Amino acid sequence: MRIVLSLFPLVLNLACSETQPTTAAPQGPAVKVEKVVAPAKPAEADPVKAEAAIGEPGVFFENLRDGATIFNGFELAFGLRGKTVSPAGLGVDDSNLGHHHLIIDGAGIDEKTPVPADATHIHFGKGQLNHILNLAPGQHTLTLQFADGAHRSYGPAWSTSVTVTVEAAK
Repeated sequence: MRIVLSLFPLVLNLACSETQPTTAAPQGPAVKVEKVVAPAKPAEADPVKAEAAIGEPGVFFENLRDGATIFNGFELAFGLRGKTVSPAGLGVDDSNLGHHHLIIDGAGIDEKTPVPADATHIHFGKGQLNHILNLAPGQHTLTLQFADGAHRSYGPAWSTSVTVTVEAAK
């Protein structure tokens, strides 16, 4: 009895919340009206990101093309397809894990060769996906290299290079 009485307010509320005719006038067929929302205008597609969304496994710069002119303070964005970014030291022997390295004015590194740690080989061992670039004005080659948790290169197949012209910040 207690359960029936406790359900009574719920049943009553549901019954009262439905639309019920209040007069004896004939009603037409029920029509459910929903708010019609126009589709959002598609954002201008970023051709670099669109190209990166498909294709072969590897690394890429999400926001930079070969031949670009950039200013100091430009924030590079690193992309990856086919492996997972993880901090250095984790999954050292897991060939699906690794992290990015940026090589300034140099080429990709042979497979299983440790990536040096110096002013022109920048390690992103915390799993970073962005870097603010500050270089001397002029033409530079930027190489993105992916390597395992022990900084051993996955080889040229996991690197990409672009040539950019850096201008002093305005």
